[in-house]
Amino acid sequence: MGEKEQKRYNPRNTGKKHSPETLEKMRQAKLGKARSEETKAKIRQALEGRKLGPYPPERGAAISAVKKGKPATPAMWKAIEKASIVNRGRIPWNKGKELPPISEDHKRRIGEASRGHTLSEEARARISAARKGKSFTEEHRAKLSEAAKQRWARDDAPVFRSKTEIRVGWLLEPFGFVPQFRIDGHRHPYDYGHAERKVVVEVHGCYWHDHDCGIKTLKSDVRARDARHKQTAEVAKYQLVTLWQCQERDWPLILHTAGVL
Repeated sequence: MGEKEQKRYNPRNTGKKHSPETLEKMRQAKLGKARSEETKAKIRQALEGRKLGPYPPERGAAISAVKKGKPATPAMWKAIEKASIVNRGRIPWNKGKELPPISEDHKRRIGEASRGHTLSEEARARISAARKGKSFTEEHRAKLSEAAKQRWARDDAPVFRSKTEIRVGWLLEPFGFVPQFRIDGHRHPYDYGHAERKVVVEVHGCYWHDHDCGIKTLKSDVRARDARHKQTAEVAKYQLVTLWQCQERDWPLILHTAGVL
């Protein structure tokens, strides 16, 4: 076949799509087979200089449907890390472009999709290693602060429970105390609370809350903050009981003396 004839040559299946059965057979045939270095070089040469932009909506929806609910495998993470090394120094396709703002519906869908998902220990370790030695700019800190305030306003701020706080649960929860209790109209979550008895309990770690028990503590304005939370409880006519980490053996006695148990 001559050069001119080869340019005019079109296979009979041009424009046709493979059936699902054929695609599955092709996938099974490729399993366990690695591309040769020559093939990899041809693919790199073919893709060189191309800027991969966003997928069309229908293609993006199809990819999202396939990946939904499936965790990333170790092989996928390895491929992602390899791609990040290959793409290091390349100009992103969207650099310098003014993209349209994300709609409120899109933000809502992103929030619903990510709600309840937790990072694995391996992913946390990678993020920590990547951030080590880096400091946020003042502008970035301001954005993080604003985002946290908005979460508190929406009443969906993330809840963090310390081990010390969890350990006292066996004493309080059988008596109807609720963890992460909020007094009406206030955003601060007390460690435990009982609305009918109007009692709130705070479980303080000695280091983090600057206790005067003799151990090395974190020097900050935490005492002033704890005083504000105490005043909030008193104004709402709630009894506040404070349990310190160093007094763990005496917690039952302290709670009994305060009339909680």
